[in-house]
Amino acid sequence: MWSALLKNLKLTPSSSREISVNSNKTAVVLAGGRSRRFGRDKAWALYEGKTLIEIVIERLKSAHCDVILSGSDPRLKQLSFPVIEDEHPFEGPLQALKGIWEKTSNSRILLVACDMPFLSPDVIQTLWTTDSHSDIVLLQGEEGPSPLPGVYDRTTYPFVTSLIEKGRKDLKALWNRDLAVSVVTRQLLHRLDPLGKSLWNINTPQDLSFLVE
Repeated sequence: MWSALLKNLKLTPSSSREISVNSNKTAVVLAGGRSRRFGRDKAWALYEGKTLIEIVIERLKSAHCDVILSGSDPRLKQLSFPVIEDEHPFEGPLQALKGIWEKTSNSRILLVACDMPFLSPDVIQTLWTTDSHSDIVLLQGEEGPSPLPGVYDRTTYPFVTSLIEKGRKDLKALWNRDLAVSVVTRQLLHRLDPLGKSLWNINTPQDLSFLVE
């Protein structure tokens, strides 16, 4: 399926830009989920004395990313980074991505979840520099490409809006669109991050307890 998808190379013209946030390598941290399985907002769960979202931000800064936060929690503003507030809270990452394109002028962004504290700076750099002409760049996980972390181009915007109108909420809905998708292979990911920890996320309190132990 993926070999067929990657052969379908059609780029959509970029949408008009609105607000200029910055012109450098930019990462947006998604922090607007319900955290149902965790039982509370996991962005603020502590690991080694820091919240998960603070650790993610540190990882991104170590990779020389400009950081933007996406979510509706008032506490995000305390972190001293630009915040894109969700106009439609808890409606999924597609809705968040739509808001990002509408409220920034960036042509590409690295999209990251707030519960991925082991992102490797080398992996971040590889995602950013892999095939800048693709609409989406993803990491190959054990069960296929992972939607996060990933680099998304503004060319995805019309597809995002169309999918939302059809009731879709998930980023995977973009993959079978007429978009160019590049994937960082598991072999390359293993060289950069032998344990694949850049794809680890914290879904439950048990996940966090396992890390602490």
